[in-house]
Amino acid sequence: MRTMIDIIPAEGEDEPWSPTSIVFALTAATFAQIDSTSLVCDLAAGGAVSSIAIARRTHAHIHAVDSSSVAIASIVSRCQQYHVSEFVSPIQMDAVEYLDHALEEGLKFDLVLAEGGIGGVVGHQLLLNKIRGMLKPAGVLIMSGFAYNGVTEQPALTNRITTPAPEDVREHYENTMYSATRRDIPDEQQLLKLIEACGFNLCINFRSGQNHWSAYFERMQRMAVQGVDVACQHHSAARRFGIGEAYHNLRGQFYLCYAVLIAQSRTTVEPQTKQLASENS
Repeated sequence: MRTMIDIIPAEGEDEPWSPTSIVFALTAATFAQIDSTSLVCDLAAGGAVSSIAIARRTHAHIHAVDSSSVAIASIVSRCQQYHVSEFVSPIQMDAVEYLDHALEEGLKFDLVLAEGGIGGVVGHQLLLNKIRGMLKPAGVLIMSGFAYNGVTEQPALTNRITTPAPEDVREHYENTMYSATRRDIPDEQQLLKLIEACGFNLCINFRSGQNHWSAYFERMQRMAVQGVDVACQHHSAARRFGIGEAYHNLRGQFYLCYAVLIAQSRTTVEPQTKQLASENS
């Protein structure tokens, strides 16, 4: 049986954020059969646009977690604007600390959102193990972030962009929190195996094409110069993803993509997968 998913934007969802993020979040919510009795966790929620979209449609109770006071203030304001304050609870806390708190309290969620590359920040193995412990049986996880698409060495000539990386791009990806040594960027196939090893069944896997974000950012820049109002992606986010993709591709070593996956928690984890998960920790 095929499920029809309503992706018509609700009022207020035409803000400068990616509609794709909202569509994937609503897809996960539909797959998890989220309704007014459900409990949802949005980790590193930022402005919590996915949470707000889910809350408007389902009236589920959502914990929107972020360590930034600016993000929390934004969540409070948006929830008031879109009349979902009674459904969304902003929580200012580090994501890992919150996961530990939820596990200690025995909280069980129907759906966990781990979008925007949080796995790369805290480590995918750690994140997946903790999330599985707080999901209900057959609970659903949606995760997104950078991954290498099965290629660790690639000639520069196969990349569309062949000019040297701009200095600000090199600085951003060599000396900030986004440097390769400070983020867990897995090979996509290894990540999919890890998902299985940690007790999840992969349901949906989406991957952006090579140079997708860098080309997208280029288009946004041209539209901005032309005075076109593009309500589709937060400008700074598009630039962050775009320069990361361009930097790695310009080095001629990696095919960096942006991957989105939806997985469902298994009720039991087989002994061999437990062992594999332990070995990968």
